[in-house]
Amino acid sequence: MNSSTAPLPTVEDLSAAGIPAARAKAWLNRLEELEGFMAARGGRYPRALTGGRHESNLYYWLAYQRTTQAAQPLLRILHERIPGWDMPRRRNGLPFAEGVKAVKEYRAAHGSWPSCRSRNEDVFLLATWLKGQRIAFRAGSMEPSRKELFDREVPGWNETVQETWERTVQEIATFRARNGRLPAYSSKERSERRLSRWLGDYRRGRNLTPERRAFLDEHLPGWAIDGRFRSGRTAHRQAAA
Repeated sequence: MNSSTAPLPTVEDLSAAGIPAARAKAWLNRLEELEGFMAARGGRYPRALTGGRHESNLYYWLAYQRTTQAAQPLLRILHERIPGWDMPRRRNGLPFAEGVKAVKEYRAAHGSWPSCRSRNEDVFLLATWLKGQRIAFRAGSMEPSRKELFDREVPGWNETVQETWERTVQEIATFRARNGRLPAYSSKERSERRLSRWLGDYRRGRNLTPERRAFLDEHLPGWAIDGRFRSGRTAHRQAAA
């Protein structure tokens, strides 16, 4: 796997080549982790789904190096220490069609995308797999047949974060138009609780930029008024009584 016996360059070496010190340190640490992983497994490259969280992180770090134009000093180090690192490889340990099916089922069950911040190992691995597909799509390296399958089975799979955010606002607006109230967290419906929790986060100011506030004000008037939320919960309880 590693044909180079020379010591790794230092942070100072990379800084002298124009790489910021903080980036150089993080990059070298990750490379050491990758080399240790591969050495312990007979030269096997990390996989996205069949290993644990650490292996998945290594996989996507290396995939990122392949899909971006890293600084020349970093590319040279990779070529010297891991010959063939940039050759096309199977992207993960899960057949593509099975990955699409898993994302579709998760989306149907939870009304959201799997999150890389999840503490559930299976959800985390599925989220990193989906992230890899999005990276491939945006880098222009996804096969057309794969995109067609994803588009057909999981509409919106390649949305940007902002597009997903705006679509959620529209979901809440549609819910209010149909029900005459905002979503209630006391609902027995998972999808309604999800929308209520999402909106509650923004009412508390989480990640609420001026642009997003303006979008909410325009497309969901009254979203930030406490009384509207209380009346939404009250209406829900009265309807359930």
